[in-house]
Amino acid sequence: MVNEKKDALIEELLAKGRAGDIARLEWFRERDTKQYQEVREQIEGDLRIQKAEAAIFEETMRLFRERLRENTASLLAGIKAQAERAAREDGERARRKVDAEIQMGLISDPDSILGQREVWERLGMWDAERALGLSGLPEGRSLDALKPRRAFPAVAEAIRIVEAYIQHHAQPPFLTLAGPPGVGKTHMALAIGRALCQQGMLVLYRTEEEIREQLSSENHEEAFRDYACCDCLIIDDLGVGGGAQWATPRMDALIDNRYVAERPLVITTNALGAQLPPRIASRLRDTRLGRVVQIAAEDYRLGKG
Repeated sequence: MVNEKKDALIEELLAKGRAGDIARLEWFRERDTKQYQEVREQIEGDLRIQKAEAAIFEETMRLFRERLRENTASLLAGIKAQAERAAREDGERARRKVDAEIQMGLISDPDSILGQREVWERLGMWDAERALGLSGLPEGRSLDALKPRRAFPAVAEAIRIVEAYIQHHAQPPFLTLAGPPGVGKTHMALAIGRALCQQGMLVLYRTEEEIREQLSSENHEEAFRDYACCDCLIIDDLGVGGGAQWATPRMDALIDNRYVAERPLVITTNALGAQLPPRIASRLRDTRLGRVVQIAAEDYRLGKG
């Protein structure tokens, strides 16, 4: 029994690297003195004390870590609450400032599309989601959906031009997508609109008929400003009703305004060059500011591509 205890003690001392204590035990054991048992008990007592101290230390550290986690969580919650409160206060101050600017007339017509964008910008809250919300763009429509039609060289070339237009942030500004129905013109125009909104641009998408109606309404001045000054205007189906029906002086002035200001304009049209009024056709064909892309392909809705 003594040997087992001795062996267990020596193994523990070896594990702890206490070679000096092992040497002491061996020295007294070989001499068979009465001090051997006293030395052994003393060493065992030291080990028990060390174990107790280690247990106390580990428990202390456990409690410390637990308290630290609690304090850290409480501190982070406090910081988050303080940040949220500061953000609310900043937002309220910004809203009061914007309200004052509206009352002073510094923001003209805050209910218009341009006015709404200006309010969001002054509040520091203009983003892609709000740009999409004002754009009039329908859901979906990306260039990926047109990939199967890249087998048509004209479609593949049009997609390449559209991708470059998006990559260069709608520059050069004028892009006309022309061709018969069903070749993907509107799809490409919508993909352009969504991509530019993601870039933070104010894009407005309307059919030619919708623009013509609004330019003939009581609020035609507000509509004209929105369409003339937005970052990018997309006019779908330009000339679909024939030149005499849609080529009103206001429509002509709108396109001319964007041409002079060199603001991005994307147009889809089924009309041939001769069907467009000469002044508008000249603006769209100006290679200095953009290009006309003729898409010669079959109607995909007929299941031919």
